Amino acid sequence: MSNHNSHSAHHHVRPDEPVVTPVQPSSKHSASSESIAARAYEKFVARGRTHGGDREDWAEAERELTRGEAGKA
Repeated sequence: MSNHNSHSAHHHVRPDEPVVTPVQPSSKHSASSESIAARAYEKFVARGRTHGGDREDWAEAERELTRGEAGKA
């Protein structure tokens, strides 16, 4: 049985746009995905809403919030 429709599942992704999967917190002291996403969005807005820095924004937000959470423990 061949699967002729396998490409249709990704029709909304443009070839020039990277697919980004959110990084899950690795520690029980890590910030929630929602708070990381909110901080990453703040960074995106602060950069003038220019695209292409989403991975860096997420990583920086995760580091900032994880440091903050670890400092509270």
